[in-house]
Amino acid sequence: MIENIKNCTGCHACYSICKNGAITMDADKEGFLHPVVDYKKCNKCGECLKVCPLLKKRKLDKSKNAFAAINKNYNTRLKSSSGGIFTILAESIINNSGVVFGALFDNNFNIKHDYINNINDVHKLQGSKYVQSTIGNSYKSVEKKLKENKLVLFSGTPCQIDGLLSFLKKDYKNLICVDFICHGVPSPLVWKKYLEEKKRKYNSKIHKISFRNKNKGWKDFSIKIIFKNNLEYIKKFRDDAYMKGFLRNLYLRKSCYNCQSKGLNRKSDITLADFWGINNILPNINDDKGVSLVILNNQKGMNFYKKLERKIFSYKVNIQDGIKHNSMATKSVDKNIERENFFKEINQQSMTTLINKYCPPKNISLKQRIKNIIKKLLKY
Repeated sequence: MIENIKNCTGCHACYSICKNGAITMDADKEGFLHPVVDYKKCNKCGECLKVCPLLKKRKLDKSKNAFAAINKNYNTRLKSSSGGIFTILAESIINNSGVVFGALFDNNFNIKHDYINNINDVHKLQGSKYVQSTIGNSYKSVEKKLKENKLVLFSGTPCQIDGLLSFLKKDYKNLICVDFICHGVPSPLVWKKYLEEKKRKYNSKIHKISFRNKNKGWKDFSIKIIFKNNLEYIKKFRDDAYMKGFLRNLYLRKSCYNCQSKGLNRKSDITLADFWGINNILPNINDDKGVSLVILNNQKGMNFYKKLERKIFSYKVNIQDGIKHNSMATKSVDKNIERENFFKEINQQSMTTLINKYCPPKNISLKQRIKNIIKKLLKY
């Protein structure tokens, strides 16, 4: 459907537009969903090609503003990945009888896109989820809600926003699109195998997962898994195998290494991110509990944000300062040279063993090695 399948983001736009049901989204051997065409059902209308965002030119909107932002509700901020701004956006939509679409865990802790319309369910969409979510029929649901004149907020990766807007084919005044600065999306298959390994080790099903637990601080966050037998697994992001493989780009989707949705030329109304480097820009607001970078990509985004500023500690910043330590805003990650070898062995070893094999400890300085030796000696 697109010239090179490795560029496919799995956005579901072609699947959603096909009225004959000729397109399904099937997982490849790496666990990523791709469109598959049943040519017996296909009437060659070409709608799938017209809707593919990779085959469209991006339009530039230069009217952007950036802010360092913190939710004034301290408890909400602690539960959020960064400054807790998404929660304010979502609650505003729901309080106006609208619906909010985003990535959430299903009963098996797979990540899927769905919507909420109850203020008590906002927590389901809070926090980062470092796995590619399955869009399913969300684009169709968004269209239905919009045509019912519902206020809709759709949050997702930049490529998912591209797919949605391409599918809708028109601008809706009652739609707010929120994306984030994306590192890349890891394989759902790797995530599934990782969780299966953890359940076997702890001999229990999972009760709750947090990718960005901030008990030890925002910059030094941990992944935390609570099991139904009340046992807990918690490790700092740099020590957990899954997070280590993710951050070293070992099992990201192929399109992530040449992402077509990168840059400040975004189709979303609002872009959210961690404001890394805030200690250099506005050190007085950095308490290590999380600060959001908010980029308003157009007037619609600006108008929406301004209505909510009474709930936010908001500081206007230069957009280049905002992305200085967020390089993923404008460039794709480098492909891990061991990626293919990793996937060849994905069924041969445990996830932790395999990830550690291809993500060995980075070289440490002589000073750090001496410190480690001294620590060991002090134990005796």
